[in-house]
Amino acid sequence: MSNGIYIHIPFCLSKCAYCDFNSKAGALYLAEDYITSLIGEMKKFRGITADSVYIGGGTPTVLSDELTEKLLYSVNDNFSLSPDTEFTVESNPATADVKKYRLLKKYGVNRLSIGVQSFNDNELLALSRIHSSRDAVNAVLFAKESGFTNIGIDLMEGIPEQTLKSLEHSLEEALKLDVKHISVYSLIIEEGTPFYKNTPPLPSEDKEREMYSLTKKMLSENGFLHYEISNYAKEGFRSRHNTKYWTREDYYGFGAGAHSFYGNVRYENIRDIKSYIASCDKTAAKTIISETEAEYERFMLGFRMLDGFDTKGHFKDKINKLKQEGLIVIKGSSARLSERGEDLANLVFMEFLGDD
Repeated sequence: MSNGIYIHIPFCLSKCAYCDFNSKAGALYLAEDYITSLIGEMKKFRGITADSVYIGGGTPTVLSDELTEKLLYSVNDNFSLSPDTEFTVESNPATADVKKYRLLKKYGVNRLSIGVQSFNDNELLALSRIHSSRDAVNAVLFAKESGFTNIGIDLMEGIPEQTLKSLEHSLEEALKLDVKHISVYSLIIEEGTPFYKNTPPLPSEDKEREMYSLTKKMLSENGFLHYEISNYAKEGFRSRHNTKYWTREDYYGFGAGAHSFYGNVRYENIRDIKSYIASCDKTAAKTIISETEAEYERFMLGFRMLDGFDTKGHFKDKINKLKQEGLIVIKGSSARLSERGEDLANLVFMEFLGDD
């Protein structure tokens, strides 16, 4: 089985009010040293075979063309990529341009994930995004002009200023663009973010459930397969990389704050950018996952996948309880969320957070 590779670029032009990712605005002066250090870390794992590469952030497309080329050359030079490797780069619409996208294409990138979040300008402003709805449309058009056919966009629901009507508008705009993958994530207020300190008025839980139902209905009616609780894809265009996370396949993470999982061990890199650059050993933490912990994790992640997964007869009491509550559907040894379970998924996930 091939591995996944994740590469973290922690730079962005402006930090969004809801974002708790390991990213920093105003730090691009560190980019050259960071890329040099990042390449040094990758060289230590030279020869890894991978069928998915994902460069995320931050905003990877904020890097200069020179540093982008240096990084992409090193990815191809250090890792053994299969002919059909899914090679994704995240892009902010504010940094989209044909020249940059063609450079990505030149080095084997074949999938773009564009962080749109909304096609309503007032909602983008409320999220403190630096792009407009017009920028979002242009980003997809630039990608197509550059030769990309596998394009995904991210949207959000349950955000400030959002209504069912405005969400419907965002979904309609996304569908017009004829992309292959659409992720629709619920806003989560994370500790340490501006939204945590000053939480704006948000749609109610009942309204969020209506939004989830609307999203599922509109995308399903337009040829998208709902394969993970927040993700929809055209046939043959599921995110291979993210699926590795949900199915607990091995992946290697590079860069500040990146996580790895292989040999049933989790690794976390140093988060601080300057400390990461200065350190020879980039690992900050190492956690060995016990067999029991691994099973809890397999179930919690497995229930995110709407195709279902093999329970192998484990956690029978919990499974029977969830079935009786109408939250899951059982077929043989396979289990998946029911429609009611999709609405109340957190109740299912909580059953597998750890031993009682």
